[in-house]
Amino acid sequence: MIEAVIIKILKLKTKARSHFDAVIYVPLFLPVMRRVIAFDARRQMNKARASYSRSALKSSPDTFALYRILGNDLPPRHKQGQTRENLKFMLEQEPEFPGCAKIWVLNRIVDRDEKEKLIGLLKSNKREYIEIPFDADEYLKIGPSEQGLPPPGYLERRPGDEWLRLTVESRRLKNKKLYVMNNNGARNLALRHGRARAKWVMPWDGNCFLTMDAWKEIQRSVAGSPWIRYFMVPMARTGSNENLLGPGFRPRADEEPQIIFRSDALEEFDEDLPYGSMPKVELLRRLRVPGKWDAWPRVHPWEKKQGRGRSPERFQFSWCGWVARLDSGNEQAERDPASRGLERVRGIVEFINSLDSSLR
Repeated sequence: MIEAVIIKILKLKTKARSHFDAVIYVPLFLPVMRRVIAFDARRQMNKARASYSRSALKSSPDTFALYRILGNDLPPRHKQGQTRENLKFMLEQEPEFPGCAKIWVLNRIVDRDEKEKLIGLLKSNKREYIEIPFDADEYLKIGPSEQGLPPPGYLERRPGDEWLRLTVESRRLKNKKLYVMNNNGARNLALRHGRARAKWVMPWDGNCFLTMDAWKEIQRSVAGSPWIRYFMVPMARTGSNENLLGPGFRPRADEEPQIIFRSDALEEFDEDLPYGSMPKVELLRRLRVPGKWDAWPRVHPWEKKQGRGRSPERFQFSWCGWVARLDSGNEQAERDPASRGLERVRGIVEFINSLDSSLR
């Protein structure tokens, strides 16, 4: 009897919500919201133009500092040694870009042999790099996080859900992820380092590759609208790296973008968000960059939906060019987002558990 009443109440609630959407929200409230957002966007862009007209940067040439952040391979999400293979491809095949300094960041590489091979490649090609060292003693001080976990019995209600089981374990390992994977920490290090080097800073993922045509598109857009503080560069998963060597190659680029920051831009990445928790998307949302990530579900489905922060420089962005993401060595994950999500969280958990075992 009680269950039947609950079901009836839920049906009435759903019906009322549908009626509200059809009669009030869509025809009345939504158009007003859109006008308010459009007004705010225009106001912010005018503000950016006015600020740039008074800035010392206006007389500075468009110089660039392009950082690629190299982290640990995380099988099965990545093939073992894929970072090194992609670095070698990049060093051999990526052209030089006028006015652009290239710097690599070695981000807490755990495997000493692998780290030395990466450094050897960079040194033999006379490339500049920064190392963020992995300190085993520091890492061993970090314990599991018991905050933000689902309530007791949550997993039992969804037996056999491997992604959920791994996601809960990954959440427990948050503090270790923040240290050893250090995604946003490394991005901010590159961003702060680059502000003293160039007018435009590109703190990008390690597998990002630019063709000369892609670079020229970026350069033209930046030169044409220098008052814009943030440029979004959409990413393309291109399958085989060799595809990038074909003349005129231009793939469909609709993946989560890499970001170019003008050196006086205020925003940085949130260093409390670890790898696997959409750490870059949080900044895209603060800047009000629209995209398919707006519809992505929460990483931790048991948590309440969080409100989006609002940047004082929201809407001061534009889109330009494209960038390729080099092959991860996992063909299935590259094609299928669901497989990619599962392999990512599996790679995180297995990597940290293996590291913990090796340091005991």
